[in-house]
Amino acid sequence: MNKYKILLLIFILYPFSFIQSKVYKLSDLVFLDGLYHEKNTKKIFNGHVKGIVNVKIVKGKYDGPYKQFFSSGQLRTKGFYDNGVKNGLWESYHENGTLHSKGIYKNGFWEGLWVDHYEDGSIRSKGFYRNGKLIE
Repeated sequence: MNKYKILLLIFILYPFSFIQSKVYKLSDLVFLDGLYHEKNTKKIFNGHVKGIVNVKIVKGKYDGPYKQFFSSGQLRTKGFYDNGVKNGLWESYHENGTLHSKGIYKNGFWEGLWVDHYEDGSIRSKGFYRNGKLIE
């Protein structure tokens, strides 16, 4: 008999598991002491933010793929956060869509080759970095 009650409960509640929670914008949150909190409750935020900035926030910190957009909808920046720290390939773009800068972050610091471009796509500067410091 208990099996049937459990199955009935699962059958009733299953459709509700697909209901999405509230969609948050970064403006719905407040940044305090290095962490994002819900604006009204001051509770440390966990969830997804969508809008000008699209990112998952875990325990108040950016975590995972990050995208930022111009108000026109054009991609401005993309990269990856690991527990609030930039890691991996990051690219930023001019509003006309051409590449602005490209390089690698390692533990929050520039690492390796970074290249900046003018809006016409020509190279503005190049530098090789280690632990965020220019070495070439």
